Amino acid sequence: MSATTETTRPAFVSPLVSQSPEMLINSASAGLIVHRVGQLRYEHSAAGWEFSANVARHVNRAVSDVVTLLLYREVFGVRDRVHWLLHLRMPNDYGRLLHMADHDDQFLKLVESDDVPEEAPASWDRAFVEGSYRETVLVPQHGLGHDDADPGGTYLPPAASQTGQQADELLHSASAAVTILRTGQVRYADRNTSRAFAFEWSRRVNEALRGSATALLFEENFGQQDRIHWMIHLDSLDRYRDLEELEARDPAMQRIFAKPRVPASRGSGAWGCTFVDASITDTVLVPFAPSPAGEGA
Repeated sequence: MSATTETTRPAFVSPLVSQSPEMLINSASAGLIVHRVGQLRYEHSAAGWEFSANVARHVNRAVSDVVTLLLYREVFGVRDRVHWLLHLRMPNDYGRLLHMADHDDQFLKLVESDDVPEEAPASWDRAFVEGSYRETVLVPQHGLGHDDADPGGTYLPPAASQTGQQADELLHSASAAVTILRTGQVRYADRNTSRAFAFEWSRRVNEALRGSATALLFEENFGQQDRIHWMIHLDSLDRYRDLEELEARDPAMQRIFAKPRVPASRGSGAWGCTFVDASITDTVLVPFAPSPAGEGA
């Protein structure tokens, strides 16, 4: 296992944000995150990526005091699938975004303009596959004994409170080179014990790979009941191998996997019995950076 104790964070700051790094809202500091996904049509992918980047730039200028919008590409998955992470402190802050969308002349020009090249779609909506837009509201996992403090100015205590990592060690959505969004469906009968496993797994990752990986745990609001999400932030894709080695060889992690989670009255069982089979999936995201040609591919 090649964990590092380096505390110098990667220099990545999205070119689509205007805020200074200390003013950004990110996965470690947000009270909630809206994960928005859309699928671009292949023939209009360049224009779709350009539109997506322009939206992020404008949102980050217009409502930077309450919103940070970051844009990602999906790799090793579906080509030209766009991911935004909309970071907020409070649910009511979404109202500022809606007000901007309804009344901001520059934003309306951006989304309604027909002033585009002939080979591009006449408006942004033609760049995306019909029905492919969806949003999932993620909130930091709570109630596991790590968040007794008053959340202050956020909806729930930010996910940074889960880690035990110092600010100069912690990776998040605005500093990581790679973010793995891991999703799993918890069995209703085991909703508490499965969350305890998820939290223990994250805590061990944050201890053992301190300085090169940060795992944050979220659950859905206003969405599917008992579906949980990890955001696993890595300083490089090579760190995924360290995750695998940690799971395979680390004695502390092996104890977490082997710990009984299901009571004897229901047949006993370890962590695997508390999740719906085949429900755990990984989506690998990398920050979007415009190419010299202005395309996302």
